[in-house]
Amino acid sequence: MARLAAFQHPSKVTTVQACSLGGGEVVLVAAGADGGLSRLRMTVPLVPGSQPDGVQLQEEDIDGAAVQPWLDLHQAAVTALDVNAVQGEVLSTSQRGTIAVSSLADDGSSTGLGEFFECGLLQVWDRRQPGRPTQEGQAEGQALSCLAAHPAQPHVCASGSHEGGVQLWDLRQGRQPVVALKTGAGAVNDLHYDAGSNAPQLVLCSSEGLVATAHDSGRLRTLYREPTASMEGLCLGSAGPCRELFCVTDQQALVFMANVV
Repeated sequence: MARLAAFQHPSKVTTVQACSLGGGEVVLVAAGADGGLSRLRMTVPLVPGSQPDGVQLQEEDIDGAAVQPWLDLHQAAVTALDVNAVQGEVLSTSQRGTIAVSSLADDGSSTGLGEFFECGLLQVWDRRQPGRPTQEGQAEGQALSCLAAHPAQPHVCASGSHEGGVQLWDLRQGRQPVVALKTGAGAVNDLHYDAGSNAPQLVLCSSEGLVATAHDSGRLRTLYREPTASMEGLCLGSAGPCRELFCVTDQQALVFMANVV
């Protein structure tokens, strides 16, 4: 794996999301502990066998070795990002409970949806009705740390908690999760559905080095365990027939696994 470039961010990076906009256009959005967002746009060659030096970065997003600030949205650290390629928008949340939707366009126009403060609360928001959620669910005794939407069933989602819990939700069935299980491996730091499979599995990582899949039956299957590091985040991808899983640790190590999900 070759490193294309390295850039300094205005503050400590709390989360990063990359999104393909089609035609080789890729945007990377980085959020910081200062509540701001930075944007790095690039064009990736589509010809098979192209080298990393064929990637072209948009110069207005960088200044020398530093990524330029893009939006100053929140008054506290950004905790989560989601980039919607179809709508050309970024959803962000902060430690203060603020939620905002921003355009990927140059002006970065933003709309605040509202604020939330209650521990363990899952909320569904409709941007056409800002100020209050349209639906709520409650995971008792759990401080939710991450959330993933099912790629094929819009009424299904999953959450992880600081207490090591994983909750599976069916938004059609009231305020409680339909499945709740314990990992027994510290806080659940990140989770994603594997959208590349016929029956998407939920893949998670934890602060005690666990990488596992969770099933609707409430069963966990361990894929990997790192005894000396916390797994801080993960992402899934594919290269031809190969399914890829990347994890990053709190010691700045990258863990790669192939065809484990």
